[in-house]
Amino acid sequence: MKRSMALLLLFLLAGCGTPSGGGMESTDRSGSRASSSAKVHTELAALYYERGQLGIALGEVEQALKADRDYAPAYNVRGLIHMTLREYQEADEDFRHGLSLDSADSEMHNNYGWFLCQRGREKESIPHFMSALKNPLYSTPERAYLNAGLCSRKIGNDSDADEFLQRALLLRVAVELDPRNPDRHLADAVQRATRIRDAAQPGSWERLTADVLAQAAAASLQDRDDLTIAETQRATALSRVTELLAEVDSLNSERDSARRRAAQFEQTAADCDKELQKKTQELERIRRAIRG
Repeated sequence: MKRSMALLLLFLLAGCGTPSGGGMESTDRSGSRASSSAKVHTELAALYYERGQLGIALGEVEQALKADRDYAPAYNVRGLIHMTLREYQEADEDFRHGLSLDSADSEMHNNYGWFLCQRGREKESIPHFMSALKNPLYSTPERAYLNAGLCSRKIGNDSDADEFLQRALLLRVAVELDPRNPDRHLADAVQRATRIRDAAQPGSWERLTADVLAQAAAASLQDRDDLTIAETQRATALSRVTELLAEVDSLNSERDSARRRAAQFEQTAADCDKELQKKTQELERIRRAIRG
């Protein structure tokens, strides 16, 4: 199982997420100037948080809340900051207050669930992950599934953990293969996993394990990477051909120009020879006249 977890973490980042440009799927309050200001400061706070500049991030949150005390995503970001600073009571209060303002915020449910799980309150965390997954517009459901799986594993609920981890892997593989059409690749990931399982356990139709799914994920992503490498090599080759053709054209042009210049020099030299011959003949006539 340790190998499965290692592979899982290669594809997924367990834990918390910060607001995207879309504002964490919360209610749209951008109609007012105050809420627009709160949104901008909250997004800046999230960026500073991700860069580890927690003091600046807290300052941005305070600016956001000064503009709009009821802007829920600001409490989410501040909860993450307090969690990182190990100010657990403040983090708990911020998450709970934020959810009281916007109970449909999937990102905040996921973050609070992960906070509870890390504080030894795993059973309380699972409902928050499930609440996050209720929103069909949640952009990273695989993260909530992964967190639910890891927290279920901590309390010995292996059956639910396997199911959650399976869903997390399948969703992540599908999105990695084609973000615009994940459903097509979701079926492919299931087929790969089934083939790997059947090869190990012929005739077995038991539930796919996280270890098998991890192998399927690795195989799917390797196929995608191989294709990407081939496409990159082909594009590089075509680019080099274009460069070489341009260089050949340039060299041909320089050669033709040099030949024209050489022809001009040869003509100039011939003209000089003729003129020199004329001057020499004239000089000889003058010498003979002087002697005569």
